[in-house]
Amino acid sequence: MAHLLLGMASALVVLVMVPVAWVGPGVTPTVLVIALLRGLVGLGCGVTAGHLFKIVPMLVWTGRFASLAGRPGAPKLADLYPTRLAVVEQAVFAAGLVALVAGVAGHSPALTVTGASLLLASALIVLETAIATVTHRVLAPPDDAAREPAPQPTATATAR
Repeated sequence: MAHLLLGMASALVVLVMVPVAWVGPGVTPTVLVIALLRGLVGLGCGVTAGHLFKIVPMLVWTGRFASLAGRPGAPKLADLYPTRLAVVEQAVFAAGLVALVAGVAGHSPALTVTGASLLLASALIVLETAIATVTHRVLAPPDDAAREPAPQPTATATAR
C-alpha cells in the first residue's frame, strides 16, 4: 500500500509541477528532469514494486498451495514473503526518491548519487524478496509464529 501511495503522490507532484512551470517562469531543463524522475521512478517503479509484493505471493500460493486450501498447514499469502524486508525496502525506496529529486533540484552530484544508490538498493531488496517468495525460503519468522510456542511432542507410552 505504501508503494501505491508514494507512486500516486509522485504522479500528483508531476501533474502540479509541469503546468505551474509552464505558465510560471518557464519550463527549465531541471524542472523537466525532476518531473520525469518523479513520474518514472516514483510512479513507475513504486507501483511496479508494490504490485510485485502482491502478485508474486499470490502466484506462488496458487501454484504450490492451492490444493491445501482450507486445511491446516496451508500458508497465508502474507507468510510467503518477508514482511520486515518489505518495510525496509519501502523506507529505502522513499529515501532514495527524495534524495535523487533533491540532488537534481539542488544540483548536488553527491546527493543525486546517494539517491540513485538507495534506489538501486531498493531494487535489489525487491529482487531478494521476490526470490525468497518464489523459493519459499523463510528469511524471518512471521510475527505470529514468533509469539507462539512450538508444539511439544506428546508421550505415547502408557503408565502401568
